[in-house]
Amino acid sequence: MLQRSTLHVQRCNTIRFRFIHDRSSLVQRHAETIKKLNDGEGGIKAYVSTNFRIDETAKSGPLNDSCIAIKDNICTADLPTTCSSAFLQDFQPGYDASVVRLLRESGAHIIGKTNCDEFGMGSFNTNTIHGSVINPFQLEGTDEAQELSSDQRSAGGSSGGSAAAVAASMCTSAIGTDTGGSIRLPASYCGIVGFKPSYGLVSRWGVISYADSLDCVGVLARSVPETRRVFASAEASSNLARYDGIRFGRFVEPPMGADLSKTSNVYAFSRSKGFGPEVRRRILLGTYALTAGAFDNYFLKAQRIRTALRADFDRIFRQPNVLGSNDPSGLDENPQGVDFLLHLSAIGTAVPLDHTPAGIDGYVQDVLTVPASLGGLPALNVPAGKGHDGWPVGVSIIGQWGSDDAVLSFGEVINKFTSS
Repeated sequence: MLQRSTLHVQRCNTIRFRFIHDRSSLVQRHAETIKKLNDGEGGIKAYVSTNFRIDETAKSGPLNDSCIAIKDNICTADLPTTCSSAFLQDFQPGYDASVVRLLRESGAHIIGKTNCDEFGMGSFNTNTIHGSVINPFQLEGTDEAQELSSDQRSAGGSSGGSAAAVAASMCTSAIGTDTGGSIRLPASYCGIVGFKPSYGLVSRWGVISYADSLDCVGVLARSVPETRRVFASAEASSNLARYDGIRFGRFVEPPMGADLSKTSNVYAFSRSKGFGPEVRRRILLGTYALTAGAFDNYFLKAQRIRTALRADFDRIFRQPNVLGSNDPSGLDENPQGVDFLLHLSAIGTAVPLDHTPAGIDGYVQDVLTVPASLGGLPALNVPAGKGHDGWPVGVSIIGQWGSDDAVLSFGEVINKFTSS
């Protein structure tokens, strides 16, 4: 009996040793790629912090062979979470977001935090204190150094760092957030797979919010099967009001002689210095839309349009929306409906970094991806060839709410067809 127990312990120790050895090799390979491509002059700037330390107490699971990067607006206990903002440049949460905890429990190694547009606001990953992310895609017939120096293009936003890290093989897969296309647009620009699940399927606890009714945590990877594997493990203006420099974020001392009779005046100095121009613009637009004079014209009208859009989707799909009706008779299939909708993920290929549209013109990049976000529907970008300029083009698949597995299966078929 004692001998059998000793053999069992030895076997467990051998398995554990092999796990740590394999994990060390995995992390080292990705670390070398990150050091080569990410930093320095001409670096991709996909990562803002990294973790190459091997945790010998790490759990074993289905993601043992995965080094996963996390967008920098998702909290991690062992790495800073800056949201690419000067306001949170020193913020260390001390806890993991739910999605990060689930990935660790499934055996994944969290290799670092990825660059993003400040608080997730942007389409080109240029609104960041860490520097613009460079799309790592290489045109045929060019070497790495020539390509990155001669034709620097956007990796897309706001999850551009996650997309670039995957495309450059600096991680196995990455986690991003998608509010109006922030996973699918970068995936299209970088020629990889990007998945936004049905709204609410993946916990947002520990994710620094941009728009609560739209935000989704999703996956970026080089293949649909890898996306599905990670997703299976992860499934289980008012938002910025908390960043005042007192409760959260960077505090800026008001200048001598400033009017400090109102608390809002004290906040104003910190918020003006801590937030970048795009975030300030969206706060002002959102605040104006909620004022008494504009509430009916903007906010309520937008809500009515969103309700009408959701109804349009429900009329188009064959499967009923299980969230849309309390009437069981309203859950019948629509025999005239379709299972999926297909559309281009972006209005063009990756935009040159020195020609990124500014202001309102920049918002047009999301025009094709926003409808699925407003409907809370699952949407998957898969690579679909090259454009006339030789850069990647992506196509998106949209399904009814809850049909995530079917969307991924159809995406795998399309991915095989377009890559053959």
